[in-house]
Amino acid sequence: MLVSAKKLTVEAAAASPDWQVIPGGSGETVSRRLNSAFRRARGRSAYPVRMTASVRLHHVNSVGSPVLPYPADLAAVADAVVQAVADGPAPGVALVAVITKLTSVEFVLYAEDERRVAEARQLVQAAAGGHPVTVQTGRDARWKRYRLLVREGRQARLGLVLAPFFPLLAGAMVYAHYGLWWGLGEAAACAAWILPWYVLYWAKRPARRPAGAPVERPATKAAGKGRRGRRGPGGWMFASVAAVLTTLFFSLVALLGGAYLAPVVSLAIAAAAGVLLTAAVWPAQRRYTALLRSRQPPTGHAGPPGT
Repeated sequence: MLVSAKKLTVEAAAASPDWQVIPGGSGETVSRRLNSAFRRARGRSAYPVRMTASVRLHHVNSVGSPVLPYPADLAAVADAVVQAVADGPAPGVALVAVITKLTSVEFVLYAEDERRVAEARQLVQAAAGGHPVTVQTGRDARWKRYRLLVREGRQARLGLVLAPFFPLLAGAMVYAHYGLWWGLGEAAACAAWILPWYVLYWAKRPARRPAGAPVERPATKAAGKGRRGRRGPGGWMFASVAAVLTTLFFSLVALLGGAYLAPVVSLAIAAAAGVLLTAAVWPAQRRYTALLRSRQPPTGHAGPPGT
């Protein structure tokens, strides 16, 4: 049932959530789910206590080393807590955001008082399936954390909307000094990498699934023979990243120095900058890739504790 913005209360927004998925984020953040219904809700100041509950999924392999949890395990914990808060016997608590990270799920809630916070903490711990739960509380009567998440969501969606138009902008920057053909070449070069990424992002974006729906864990592939395929990013990846950076730098160099530099000189400067920057970050990228692969769940991994 639709409720007008003037009549929408915090309780109504919590009972009829409007979850929006915000891709990516800073650091280890994978995705964020935000209940946008609270943007229109009145009486938020009656819920001045902010509670942040972090559920960390602790998995170890056969030798006791930590491994990354399956995305399905993270999604299962997130859905279980969302459902527990929605159905639980703890009024006076509003779940506003679910932040999924590489090894944990973070829940942002607002409560009427400390007693409601204690009740919400018990709900989260009961739904966490035995995983450790860390809780932080603080006063936030103006819902600053929620408003910050709303702004980040708007910026992320704006970036996705504007991304396909970047080749046109880059081409225009080059065209301003070097003419039509150089501008078209720059636009085509940028479109060659940004449009496939954009299509793949929407094609692989996970479909919305109601809270409480069963989560399937992907089958674990058996390890291949030999060491081939287990190495870090190879030469083709290095060349691809350098080429992408070259297209970005070329439009910038053309805009700033196009009046003084020939097109070939600007392209050479952009290519050199792209290769040097890629080479500077490549050792760290190889180490990071090797670390992620070493922490992947092994074949036959049993999943979270108690399952």
